[in-house]
Amino acid sequence: MSLLVDKIEKIVAGYESEKIFLIEVVIGGTPLVPKITVIVDSESGITIEQCTEVSRKLNKYLGEKVYTETNYTLEVTSPGADKPIRINRQYIKNIGRKFKFTLATGKDLEATLKAVGEDGVTVSFENIEKVDNKKVKTTVEEKLNYSEIKKANVIITI
Repeated sequence: MSLLVDKIEKIVAGYESEKIFLIEVVIGGTPLVPKITVIVDSESGITIEQCTEVSRKLNKYLGEKVYTETNYTLEVTSPGADKPIRINRQYIKNIGRKFKFTLATGKDLEATLKAVGEDGVTVSFENIEKVDNKKVKTTVEEKLNYSEIKKANVIITI
């Protein structure tokens, strides 16, 4: 199935001009009716129309080349707001949003995403220290390398 995943990656890569990128391909279902779930995103957020377009192109390929004599299910979807960030490109559209990071050290950090770079992200957060029996708040800006981030979730606010 690795060849199938490779081909799906190439088809989605054809949408680079629209900044659409592949997050994950999940192959499940049963041998009689396989289910392929393709999770895509875009730097500006993925639309239903974009998912539909990708789905049509993948369906054409799968129906003509892979599952010519078998039924299958294809789902092309966005990652969902409550899902953790899976690939570094997902950070770009979330600049300015608040995150909950679980660091490789096990420490949790709530911070606002300020910038995205090749090797990590820059975040800011409030630090509270006691100075002369008074609580003093300072804003701290810090760079986190991707290798330091175990998990990152956007904090959903209403």
